[in-house]
This record gives sequence, C-alpha cells and structure tokens, in this order.
Amino acid sequence: MPSLQATTAKTPRAIRVALTSPYRRLFLGETLATAASTAVASALAINAVMNGASAFVVALLVALIAVPVVVVSPLVRPTIERYGMYRTLLWTHGLVVVGLAAAAACALTKFGALYPFFVLDALIGIATAFHGPAVFASLSWFVGEEQVPLGIATVNLRTAITWMAGPLFGGLFAGVANGALVLLAAAAVTTLSMLPLRTLRTTFVNGQRDLAERQQHDPGCVSQSIALGIAAAEVNGLCMLTQAPATVDRRLWSLLKDRDVRFALILYGTSYATLGTFTILLTPWARADLHLSAAALGTVLSLRSAASMPGPLLSGWFVRHLGMSRTLVALGVATGAAVTTVAIRTHWDAVAVAGVVAYGALFYCLTSGVFTTLFTVVVGPGRRAEGAALFALVKASSSIVFVALSLCARSWGASQILTWCGGAGIASAVLLRAAARGPWNRLMSAFRVQRELAVLAASREH
Repeated sequence: MPSLQATTAKTPRAIRVALTSPYRRLFLGETLATAASTAVASALAINAVMNGASAFVVALLVALIAVPVVVVSPLVRPTIERYGMYRTLLWTHGLVVVGLAAAAACALTKFGALYPFFVLDALIGIATAFHGPAVFASLSWFVGEEQVPLGIATVNLRTAITWMAGPLFGGLFAGVANGALVLLAAAAVTTLSMLPLRTLRTTFVNGQRDLAERQQHDPGCVSQSIALGIAAAEVNGLCMLTQAPATVDRRLWSLLKDRDVRFALILYGTSYATLGTFTILLTPWARADLHLSAAALGTVLSLRSAASMPGPLLSGWFVRHLGMSRTLVALGVATGAAVTTVAIRTHWDAVAVAGVVAYGALFYCLTSGVFTTLFTVVVGPGRRAEGAALFALVKASSSIVFVALSLCARSWGASQILTWCGGAGIASAVLLRAAARGPWNRLMSAFRVQRELAVLAASREH
C-alpha cells in the first residue's frame, strides 16, 4: 500500500494535470457547474428550514438528487452511445439551466411553495446520472490514457473545492428573493460553464470519431471507456473514486455472489446509513436547536466540508498504523461519538465547532477513504469498475434510509435522532466486529491477501 507521503505527493501532480491544455478548460467548466449545483443544494435546504420546513422535507430535497441517479442509470449507456460525450455534457447542462430558470421564476412569484424545488432537484439528479459517466468516459481524450488516475484525482479535487465554496454562497443568499438570487446566479454560472465545452468541440469530435471506429468491431467500447477511468484508480491513492457514477448493470449482481463483497457492503451500508444521517439533519438541527441564521448555516456546512478534505488522505495513515480491522472499529466509534457530542449541544460553541470538524474529518476518512480502500482491494483489479459502481449505488440508495429517519425526526426532533444514530454507529462498529467474527475475519484476511497481490503486481511492473 502506498505511503501517506506518496499519496499526498499526488496532489500537486493532479493540480498540474488540471492546469494543462486543453484539459484546464474542461476542468474550469466542470468546476463552475459543480459549484453552482452545490450552492443550489445548500440554498434550497437552508431556505426550506428558514421557512419552517421539517427535517423530512430537507431529506426529500436531498433524496430527489440522489435517487434519480439510480433510477435512470440503465438508460445511461444507450444514451451516451447514441448522442456521444459532447452532446451529452451539453444537454445535461442545458437541462439544469432550464430547471434553474423555471425554479427562479416560481421563487420570485412564490408559485407552488416548495414543489418547484423538488422538481428542480429531480432534474439535477437526472442530469448528474448522465453527466458523470460522460465525464469519466472522455477523461483519457484530454489527459491521456496513462494519466487517467490523475484525471480522476482532479474530479475529486474540484468536488472538494465546490463543497466549500457552494454552501458559503448558498447560505449567504438563500433568503434573498425567496432563493431566486441563488437560482438565477447558478443558472448564469452553469450557462457560463458550457462556454469552455464549446471551445473543446474539436477534441470531443476527434475522440468520438476514434470511439466510433472502435465500436464497429467492439460494440461495448463505450462501456469500456466509462469503466477505464474507474479501473485505472490506484489502490488507496488520491483518486479513489468517491465520485464514481452509480450505473446499474447486470454484472453488478454477479459481484454480489462474492460473500466478502457482500459483507463489506453490509459494513459500509450500516456505517453510512447511521453516521451519514448527520449530513442530512445538520441543517434542520442547527436551525431548530441552535437558531442559527442562513449565513451561519452556510458557514457550518462549509466548515464540515473543509474538515472532510484531508479525510481520504488520512485513511492510509490509519490503516498502516492500526490495521484495517482496528481502523474500522476506531473510526466508527470516534465518528459516532462526534455525532452524539454535537447532537446534545444547545449553543454554537467551541464544543459544537470541534464536533462538526471532527465529524467531517472522521466520517469522510471512514467512508471515502478506508471503506473505499477495503472495497477496492477486495473486489480486485479485474472487477474494480463494477465494484466502484456498486459502491456508489449503495451510497445513493442510503437516501431512502435518510428520508425514513428524517420522518422520525418530525416526532422526536432532529437532536434525538442524531443522538440515536451516533449511538447506533458506535454499536454497529463494535457489535459487527464481535457478533460476526467469522465473516469479519474472513474479510480482513481477503483484504490482506489482495493487498499483497496488488503490491507484488505493482513491484513487477516497475
């Protein structure tokens, strides 16, 4: 497994790749579009709670972005095959712009209350389902086959940037004109993001022509192009595909026949569903219990996002010093303790700030770092594309659990649900280790064997 220093050293290399021509134009356009979507998602949640909406409504707003990604995923491959990468990227941006403009008009006239925002979230989710795979599939046209892993690292890099900038802007202006200002600004920025794409038309046309020639003797080359970006990710590197597209394919179900893969998904799903609830209920809890303003809510969301940035990089240090088994238990317990500590606070004080920061760092270290490493190694290099898609599918499906828990928050309060989820996260980390000793030990053994094989294969290549 690469050292932490080696992993961290990839960061400047990824930045250099992001600044090379012509990829820097694609990177700029995608960063603008992602920042706009993040600002809108934050503003909609903040605006909803500022107008008295319940935690259930906020969770629905989040779910209506995540769930369509899974629902329409069977249509992704045939759509990209028919329209190509370039047109897919353009029409998905265009769909979002139309939705933003329509939602802004509804916000200005106060038409339909929150219903237009639900429709907007669904449109963003549908666009994301097609847009993400098209970006992954065309990366090699801009950075070259050998630098696809670093290209994926730039995807995660821009996501980290927008996670900080988006909530700040969304929080500052969520209440202006009933959120219309944020929606109009996002529509303008998303439209602006299409301009770099237009200048790259020749690169897309050339890449698409080569792909069409391959398709004559290899009908599955489009799927292979999408999978290339996933399969090229290095074990425990900076590019661990935290943004992998959740594409449903029948090959995923064959992967589930592997008992180690199934148990790894159970561990991940349990941790993500219990501890991840904090990300959904953070906004309604901070408003209801701490009485924070819209700008302060945006700051809290940005603080959590900023704390999450080093999380995946720290996973290598934890696994190397504690081992995978102890790391899973320790981070699960520590993250659950952070959730519980924050949930019982009644004021935004130093303890609450420390709890939010600790949660951001630990939760994303656990889910986007340690679990991704475990799952990537266990599925092996030959099935890494399907494994990453299955991993993302479980993550997207967790939105259903979040909605159910937020519904409970209407009766018992967000702080009570967060306290229970923190305790459940701690209990699941400890009890799964103790009660499922056989599957747990078998999974850890499979991880060690596959990791040693990966290191051996890498040493032979060098």
